[in-house]
Amino acid sequence: MIKSTLLPAAFILLLLCPSLALAQLSLKNGRLEYKAGGALHSVEPENGAAVKVRNSELLFVSINDPEILQAVKKGPGLFFFDESGALKAHYAGREDFDPEMCAAASLSPNGKVIALDNGTWLVRVWTFLNYPGMEPVNPAVEEPFISYLSGEDGQDLIWVDDNTVAVTDISEAPVSRPCPADPCEPFDVVIHALRPWNSSALAKGSELCNYRLKAVEGRNAVVEKVCAKEIEDWGEAEGPRTISRETLTIPRN
Repeated sequence: MIKSTLLPAAFILLLLCPSLALAQLSLKNGRLEYKAGGALHSVEPENGAAVKVRNSELLFVSINDPEILQAVKKGPGLFFFDESGALKAHYAGREDFDPEMCAAASLSPNGKVIALDNGTWLVRVWTFLNYPGMEPVNPAVEEPFISYLSGEDGQDLIWVDDNTVAVTDISEAPVSRPCPADPCEPFDVVIHALRPWNSSALAKGSELCNYRLKAVEGRNAVVEKVCAKEIEDWGEAEGPRTISRETLTIPRN
């Protein structure tokens, strides 16, 4: 009689106290450990090895295994672990964000905002969430994504400060280039503010030139400028190019 009374109470307590549910899952030596059926289980992450969150000691894993999800009373999504292996946060995604397509994450300098990548092509998107609550940074924005051109890790998104990031993106300039492969459009270096939600091109590509973000040093962005002599030169993968670097001041919002 005592046993049948305690079990439902423990289950209710688990639902009301997320920390108890989080404690049911950990990441140890690259393996997920969880309790189910009165036993401790250890398995390899089903969607590949845990990925390090840039600018932090956090790791994340995409999980959709029903048994693990039942153990932590969570839905499929991204699970974030600290350096000790403790589960710290969970993000289930949204209609236009598939957790299984997340290849990278980056934590803001103050550790309060996390950027999550998503997409299936060279041009991908970042979305920004408060950490560890994982709510949208700017709930009023209907489509809280910024696009970016994927490239070398660490240069595809750089934090300027806790509210500002820099990326390389496909330009919106109406330029049609001959091109052996997509993307053909010019590349811009873009500065994006999370609050208020707005973007502006710091270095704007043209029919002859592309810009790529290489580094941020304080309020300065180091960009690579690649130019062709004639627009027709873009039709050749190894056409003549001139490459230089520029340092540009990032304006304050």
